[in-house]
Amino acid sequence: FDIAGLDFAEGARYSESANKAAQRVAVIGHTAKEDIFGEGATKVLGEKVRLKGQNYTIIGVLAESTSALGSIFGDDNSENIFVPTKTAQQSLLGTNDHVWGVIAEAKSKESIDQAEKEITELLRKRHKIRGEDETDFQIQTQEQFLELFSTILGVFTLFLSALAAISLIVGGVGIMNIMLVTVSERTKEIGLRKAIGASRVAILIQFLIEALLITGAGGVVGIVVGLLVSYGVSLIAGFDFIINVGTVGMAFGVSAAFGLVFGMYPANKASKLDPIIALRS
Repeated sequence: FDIAGLDFAEGARYSESANKAAQRVAVIGHTAKEDIFGEGATKVLGEKVRLKGQNYTIIGVLAESTSALGSIFGDDNSENIFVPTKTAQQSLLGTNDHVWGVIAEAKSKESIDQAEKEITELLRKRHKIRGEDETDFQIQTQEQFLELFSTILGVFTLFLSALAAISLIVGGVGIMNIMLVTVSERTKEIGLRKAIGASRVAILIQFLIEALLITGAGGVVGIVVGLLVSYGVSLIAGFDFIINVGTVGMAFGVSAAFGLVFGMYPANKASKLDPIIALRS
């Protein structure tokens, strides 16, 4: 309970004497309490819960978790029911001399490696593993979990980046097609402008500006929707809502840049039109 940082809303944890006597007592999580006794239930201490056909007396209820990550990954213990180790071994698991896992806490971040070494030596001794024989247990540290999480996050980021790139390319092709249709529909207008002295550069800039306006407007809409969705998620998950101006600016810049790149071909095509042929169309 200490290592996991679990707080109690009611009652307290079971004692070591309760563990040694294999007493049928239990500590339940906040969500488990509401699932069993109904939402808003109070004063459940002393009530019974039935596990594998046996009654267990509730002596403690955990407080509602405030960990956003714990809620997302289902690791906040709110749905769990805790019973003493000896009780679980004898009454629930049918084992009297072993457990599946132990949670340990190092004295400091710097002593994690030393703690892992000492635990390994102790377990090898207790499991009677000699010399170079392979261990029959596994030790995982918080740093290893963080590395795994970082790897998963990196793959997820790469996937989202690829998805965004495909979306941008598809959107860019759509912009290019729209601008090509625009050039076709306004061929006579282009011819008239060139006939009264508009330069090729002026025509090119005109259509590039139009492409930038279209993608810029799309970028603004996307940013607004993204901010609203992010704000909604932050409210639900309990995250802090922070706006990174640099990231927003970069998103808008990429959107505008794609308009410039994919609008170049239609704009160039419009600027090269022969005014006589254009006026005849």
